[in-house]
Amino acid sequence: MANHLAIATATEVLRRRLNTAISVEFPGVQVMAKRPEANDAQAQSHVSLFLYRISTNAALRNIDLPTRGPDGRPVLRPAAALDLHYLLSFSGDEQELVPQRMLGLAVASLHADPVLRRHEIEAACLGGWLAGSTLGDDVEQVKLTPASISLDELSKVWSVFFQIPYQLSIGYEASVVLIESDVEVREALPVRSREVEALPIRRPSVEAVNGGRPVVGEAGLELEITGQRLRGPVTLVQFDEAEPQPVIPRSDTRIIVPQDLTAALGAGVHSVRVIHQVALGAGRVPHRAAASNDFRFALRPSITLQHPSGDTAIKVRFSPPVQQGQRVRLTLNELLEPPPKDRALRSRVLDPGPPVSAAPWAELAFDASAIQAGTYLVRARVDDVESLTGGTAGVDAPAPLVRLP
Repeated sequence: MANHLAIATATEVLRRRLNTAISVEFPGVQVMAKRPEANDAQAQSHVSLFLYRISTNAALRNIDLPTRGPDGRPVLRPAAALDLHYLLSFSGDEQELVPQRMLGLAVASLHADPVLRRHEIEAACLGGWLAGSTLGDDVEQVKLTPASISLDELSKVWSVFFQIPYQLSIGYEASVVLIESDVEVREALPVRSREVEALPIRRPSVEAVNGGRPVVGEAGLELEITGQRLRGPVTLVQFDEAEPQPVIPRSDTRIIVPQDLTAALGAGVHSVRVIHQVALGAGRVPHRAAASNDFRFALRPSITLQHPSGDTAIKVRFSPPVQQGQRVRLTLNELLEPPPKDRALRSRVLDPGPPVSAAPWAELAFDASAIQAGTYLVRARVDDVESLTGGTAGVDAPAPLVRLP
């Protein structure tokens, strides 16, 4: 495909072609690539080649798709397929019908050879401002055809030439010019052999995780994925952007993810997808055939409190452990029965103290020395996901409470 000089190169080659054809009968004629001007009529003979419009080629407008792979890297240089619309206007001695004779020469030349030849392009690109043009290397040759311009369209075109008298004109279309962007792409390996296999694809669909119940971190956590068409030839489960891992579905609508695959999940919001893998080709190479929707769920932390009487720090054990970069806060809400009438119940938010070991942290300490005495309901928030007030077993379990001091 051609580079950014393709449009200018096509115009210059067409100008040279017209100049050669018309100079046979009119030596020294001026064929110029410019818009018509008022003083053109004063010249003995003059031809204006004006590129007045550019349109997208309908047949090749999507020839470059896809330009990027799933990872966003370019795999094919983007290319624009363009049609160039020219207006040829002729001026000269009307008594001797010079404009009409030059028009005849131009039409005869372009009709006899409607293709811009590679040797013409190479000659136009020798030195000067067109050096470096690659239009001659393009697979698609530029072809010239007369444009069907109605009287109404022609009058609209000439209306943009302010206060310039009409000159004998004809329209031509040059198609197609492919302009390629100069971006670095990843070259694909050549194909040594081709094999075709046809098989039905059943796209899995994830509808719920844990049956819609809260997912709470605990030792030996197993996740239940429910949906439709979950069983495949080989079924994989992928959390977030981690490497997909194989699982064995219990049925076509239910998968139990074992604890060894959930152990790396920290508290927070996660996504899960189900992937079907099939073996294709003579070597039975595994290929990803279908993937489900991304289903998002929140993994809530579970907490266990340690607060010996008289201690100013609240030690909290987290399951799952807190990972590096996660934000942790501890919220304390005062419990008092009956509620006081002269003041609002106290609420405090604590940040953890400096950890004494490297991440992940199964236990963090929170300084509570500045909090008034009383009984408080404790909640932990890890990356905006809160622990349940009813513990890991559900809302019926004892709520985590701490008595200060």
